[in-house]
Amino acid sequence: MKCAEVIEWMHRYLDHDLSREEITEMFQHIDDCLSCAEIFDRLTMLSKQLEQLPDVKAPFSIVDSILPKLDELDRGLLQSGKEESEDQVVVPFSREGLRDKRQ
Repeated sequence: MKCAEVIEWMHRYLDHDLSREEITEMFQHIDDCLSCAEIFDRLTMLSKQLEQLPDVKAPFSIVDSILPKLDELDRGLLQSGKEESEDQVVVPFSREGLRDKRQ
């Protein structure tokens, strides 16, 4: 097993995304590879430190600023009667039309 693959598996291990067989294989490599063992120790320590950080909620989200504008646009379309039905398909141009214009 290559070190690059093991390092990827380390991240997956910390995310609880490895099978038991993969965990066994990863630790066998770590037991034999001092470099990967050191990386695993650092990643494990960093992961534990990150888990200790308090949860942060952003005071403002770009989604929160966009959703009201989308609602406003939807209301405008409904009022003007321009809303398309669900079964309508809009095709901005056809390939044949493009070929005709190029010739």
